Amino acid sequence: MILIRLCKILPLYILLSGCAYIHSLDDNLPRQIDVWIQNKDFGKALDTLYYIQAGNTNYQQLMMQKDRIIKLANSFERDILEQGNKHLKSKDWHQSSEVYEYGLNKLPDSRAIKKAQAEFLAKRATYLKQLKLRLLENKTKWLLSDTETRNEIARVIPQNYSARWLMQDHKLDIDSTSKTLIECVTESIANNELDVGRQCLNIAKHLKPSPYFQQKLIEVSQQLEQEIETRSRNLSKHGQKTLRSAKMAIAKGDFKSAHQIINTLPEQDKKNGKVLAFKDELDEQTEDYVGKAILEGRKLYSAGKVQEAYLLWKSLKTLSPDNDRLQILIDRAEKILRKLHKIGSNQDIVIPPDKQ
Repeated sequence: MILIRLCKILPLYILLSGCAYIHSLDDNLPRQIDVWIQNKDFGKALDTLYYIQAGNTNYQQLMMQKDRIIKLANSFERDILEQGNKHLKSKDWHQSSEVYEYGLNKLPDSRAIKKAQAEFLAKRATYLKQLKLRLLENKTKWLLSDTETRNEIARVIPQNYSARWLMQDHKLDIDSTSKTLIECVTESIANNELDVGRQCLNIAKHLKPSPYFQQKLIEVSQQLEQEIETRSRNLSKHGQKTLRSAKMAIAKGDFKSAHQIINTLPEQDKKNGKVLAFKDELDEQTEDYVGKAILEGRKLYSAGKVQEAYLLWKSLKTLSPDNDRLQILIDRAEKILRKLHKIGSNQDIVIPPDKQ
């Protein structure tokens, strides 16, 4: 008889959430529920209350608690979503991650928090990919600038073993970086991230690796162009109209509007070959414009027109947010403007806001 009962009970424990079911049998459950509410363990409380039957001696009290928990859980869910989004906008990636982890720990079945966390993880992965690309771009620039110096050393002392060894080591470094960029292009094609693939290829084109990797670069370049060509045929009507608007903006020299317009495209259209080619052109022209504008600001700065130089450089930040050289110039101009303000200069000065 006991064996028969065990056979009936064991499957029940396997199918049901064991802990929640056991808690539902506790005579002091209302008190335990209050503890969970205090600790914001809404998931535990709701899971346990799911198993409460009408015959439970505390049924009425527990159902009142359940209504309260649902309201508190909904409020908690909204707070988590708000906090997570706030940290994400400020690029406080770790804080945002911890908020979503905490939210799911307290409310594991929240679809809204799960969705927000999934979107956060996707955005973080994209951002990390861009940071890695920036590292590769920086390394490529360093390799290119270093090549000339190493070649000159080898020319001056051609018989020197150390100089030859350093040059060989440098060539291996170029090959290694080229290999990483080739893999980036290949993975991007496989993952349908053609924009990333183009970025990697554009960086790799500046390097001069060994013949083997040169051939590999040609091959992946052809593969990428073929994929882009295939996708170029599927640009939506909305995408075609948006692309025309962006081209009109760039023709007028309004690079800021061109970037804003092209960023309104849906994700599928952003992967289109025509859009990717336009973005390459836009990025190239934007970089050229920013470089010339920085030089124009330098002329203003040298002529004592610090305020005008500052405002010009500041306006370029939206076009080139990661430009370290630009940020250095802005910081320098800010310091000068603050000093002029303190000594009571007669110039019309707009004081930059204090950094938080």
